Amino acid sequence: PRHCEAKLLIGDKAMKELAIAPAMDLGREWTEWTGLPFVYAAWISRHNEVSGRAVEELTRARDQGVGNIASVIPPQTVFPFETVKTYLESLVYTLGPKEIEGLNLFRDYVSQGEFLEQPKFQYAVN
Repeated sequence: PRHCEAKLLIGDKAMKELAIAPAMDLGREWTEWTGLPFVYAAWISRHNEVSGRAVEELTRARDQGVGNIASVIPPQTVFPFETVKTYLESLVYTLGPKEIEGLNLFRDYVSQGEFLEQPKFQYAVN
């Protein structure tokens, strides 16, 4: 609701709101504060192990999308096609050591804030 002090918006809803209210880029704030990249999304499982087939299919889907960014842009977007394409091409779609370090630090901060009962998650990179 518009009367909130703050709200988290993602995707097109966030883009529409930019013209109405000042925005804070959480990724930029995180990187300025920690010096580490912000991970916006990841494929996560509740299971300790994930089948090799699942990992292969998810990896293939990622690689196909990254290899043809234009194919994943919906026909109707808030911004012009080229703006969306340029933005999507600027993102990093894999986790490296710095991303893992950032995720671990985020986990530690969440744990300190007592937002998790048992902060035992770990990351595997493929």
